[in-house]
Amino acid sequence: KAGFVKPRDLPLCEQHGLKALMFGCADRGPLTREEWKKLPDEEIDAFVKRMVEDAGRSEAVLGYYLLDEPGASLFPKLAVGVAAVRKYAPGKLAYLNLFPGYATIGAPDTSQLEAPSFDEYLERFVEQVRPQLISYDDYMTQYSMDLQDGSRAARYFKDLLTVRRVALKYGLPFWNIVSSNQIRPHTTIPSPANLQFQAYTTLAAGGRGVTWYTYNARGYGYAPLDADGNKTMTWQYLQMVNRQLKTLGPIMNRLRSTGVY
Repeated sequence: KAGFVKPRDLPLCEQHGLKALMFGCADRGPLTREEWKKLPDEEIDAFVKRMVEDAGRSEAVLGYYLLDEPGASLFPKLAVGVAAVRKYAPGKLAYLNLFPGYATIGAPDTSQLEAPSFDEYLERFVEQVRPQLISYDDYMTQYSMDLQDGSRAARYFKDLLTVRRVALKYGLPFWNIVSSNQIRPHTTIPSPANLQFQAYTTLAAGGRGVTWYTYNARGYGYAPLDADGNKTMTWQYLQMVNRQLKTLGPIMNRLRSTGVY
């Protein structure tokens, strides 16, 4: 898939056979975190309707981006957005991405999760928002220096298995957003080994999707595309891994995860 695009990008996505997540309307981006907090339900519904109308009937549209990394206090509002996507674009995805388990826990407005634990954060998300999937990001492979830091490496696996448990409990697919760049100046850099590790551990846990953050440099080192848009060696590594996923994904996605070994 291609994420994220504007309506003007859809013909190019169609040309290359890509599925896309819409990022706002033709004349503006998606709702901000503050807008999600303050807008009444009817205005959220109207915004989603406008996104769907601006996207038109393009077959490239996989779904509609709503928000990245919400705290639990926003879940009731996000439920309105998800319901609106179901109403105006049946069969399309209402895309939300969650924090990882190493985000800060605690009360609303004093933490990132705004919940006492990652487990409760996930449970409340599913029960209140009624999503079509669980998507979260986790960059502990790089933060752990390719698993050399044992406690951080354990955090990666703990989050993966926690998301897996909740996804299976509610019959939902899950996606894992992992890193394809040097996420911080002091962390390890992308390699065939750590890119494959992130992809294959997701598949082994029953994940239905792998998303890479991020293709463009955007200030990150060793990204697949440099600051001038040129393909780097990381692009070659990532292309290899994505070709493997393209082969295995359709097979794996027909199966139900029954255990992790």
